[in-house]
Formats: sequence, C-alpha cells, structure tokens
Amino acid sequence: MWAISPDKPEKVRRWSAAAGVTITQLYDRELLVTRRYGILNEQSGSVPHPTAVIVDRDGMIRYVRIDRDYKVRPTVDELVDAVGELEGRSEPSRE
Repeated sequence: MWAISPDKPEKVRRWSAAAGVTITQLYDRELLVTRRYGILNEQSGSVPHPTAVIVDRDGMIRYVRIDRDYKVRPTVDELVDAVGELEGRSEPSRE
C-alpha cells in the first residue's frame, strides 16, 4: 500500500502509525501527480481533493473515491475491506 501526497512524509507516517497501517509515502511536493489526475482543489490552490484509488496487480482500477470536502474521507476500515474483497479474503491484512 502506498500514498501520494503533498504532505510531508513525517505527517503521513504519524497518521499511518495512529491508524495501524503500513503505507509507503510518495511525496508530490510539486503537485505534478495531483495536477495530472485532475484532483487539485482549485479553490485552495495547493491542496488535492482527498482521493483513494485501489488498483489490482494487473493494473485495473477496482475502487475510486474522490471527496470534495477535505474533512470527508473513506475510513481505514472501508479501504481495508475494499482491499480484502479484491484479494478474496474475509479478514484483510493491515500490512
């Protein structure tokens, strides 16, 4: 599992530790990925819309959620469940 974020890696590490998940951080400091995928919040200028995407091993997108309000995001459990369904497990791993 990995995250692409303009947030500094330390912030994502703190969040992932508190949530009990392991996330590799890809730092999008220049917002290149954010702009490429069209998820930049134009009103903020430098903050992407919260976006979660789950891609399977074959590169197929299996889950997408884009929220307009930065305070509204999928829960860790929702994302873990979506990955578990993708992998055919009833009890997905948080690793």
